[in-house]
Amino acid sequence: FTTALFANGVVTNPGCFDWDAGLQRYLSGFLGGTGNLSQTMQQITPRMLAQHTSALPRDSTGPQDGVGLFQTSPSAPPPELLKFWRTHNGPKPGSCWRYSDMAFITLGFTTASAYSCAAGGNPPPPQAYSALLQSQITGPLNMPDTVTNVPSGAPVAQAYPDGGRMVSSSAASDIKSSVTDMHTWLLTHLGAANGSTPLMQALASTTQSSPLSLDQCGESQKAPAEMGLAWQVAPGPPRIVWKDGQTSLGGCSCWIGMTMATPNQEPLGIAVLLNSYWDKSQPNIIADNAGFAMLKEISAAI
Repeated sequence: FTTALFANGVVTNPGCFDWDAGLQRYLSGFLGGTGNLSQTMQQITPRMLAQHTSALPRDSTGPQDGVGLFQTSPSAPPPELLKFWRTHNGPKPGSCWRYSDMAFITLGFTTASAYSCAAGGNPPPPQAYSALLQSQITGPLNMPDTVTNVPSGAPVAQAYPDGGRMVSSSAASDIKSSVTDMHTWLLTHLGAANGSTPLMQALASTTQSSPLSLDQCGESQKAPAEMGLAWQVAPGPPRIVWKDGQTSLGGCSCWIGMTMATPNQEPLGIAVLLNSYWDKSQPNIIADNAGFAMLKEISAAI
């Protein structure tokens, strides 16, 4: 969703949104008088954040990063995140691949800043991620259950992180959704290439894959051979464009995947949502495995 928001801005307001601009352009307003981005952070671009080639660490600094992005209005990075942006000195951006929650959190604040630019004014008004998500994506697509803050009294699944105590899935500082909305999201992406609206053009751009030739950061293992903008691409057949999501605080996991239309293959999609989440040190019981298996089996049967 964050990448879709930025892609929508690239189509509708290219003067404020640029996949290949440095992050100083977007994040300096959050820093105020507390110093500049580190030299390493200044080399990172929104495209690197979306494709996980920024070399930022796997984890964010903590739950407050998500609270500041998703639940605070306007969105505001907490002190620990600001400190990270000013001091980060890791592998050279663009040199390796690593799935990174820190990258998506940073892209979220980058996106909010770019929409502030698009709103105009001197100074431009700060923006709330939650409001942008509704006005730019979920409202136009009629996805009422995709929210950062679950309305009071809304029916939500109870979840069991790590097979332990029950928690409310609404507790996580993240985006929550439903199977119905994920079905809408799939159909929208599968038909985006044939759409003419700016939003459809934006969504179509996010699933277009680019070749990568990188190792995983700190390992000799190869990175994915292809990436979209946030979407990963698994070689086939069938060739699967996919994205997963997990939230340990909310105890839930999600996997969404699709095979695009080809001369020999009709487009297919499947979304799996689970009210459970196991930490990676435990048995890997998350939605990913089930999603891949079902989509491959359906493809083989057609």
